[in-house]
Amino acid sequence: MSPSLSAGRLLPTGNVVDELKLDAGESYRFTIVDAGNPTAFVRAEELKLRGNELPAEFDQDMARRAKLEAIRKKVGEMMGIPVSQSIPKIPFIAADRVDALIETVERLELLDDIRELTRLLA
Repeated sequence: MSPSLSAGRLLPTGNVVDELKLDAGESYRFTIVDAGNPTAFVRAEELKLRGNELPAEFDQDMARRAKLEAIRKKVGEMMGIPVSQSIPKIPFIAADRVDALIETVERLELLDDIRELTRLLA
């Protein structure tokens, strides 16, 4: 698979981990990847998230949504790409939390196989 928008580089900034600083002074660590869809992976706890938040929680929290959009904008600037409401993707990843999965999914038959939980802000 070839990288799409950012000058043909899988790691468009050349770094495995980048630090992003918002105008408010907050700082976050991301892995920025461009392999089809420009994406910036971040640990949920860096964003003070559990990792199992549902879309309704984001719809009701305007401050959190604004922060995530500011992050999306900064990541786009770092990648040198135009930003939209869904690009770049910002998935946040949480450690294996069976309790979080049970909260999110009523019934899951393969709990022993789960090693991480990911949510994608689209």
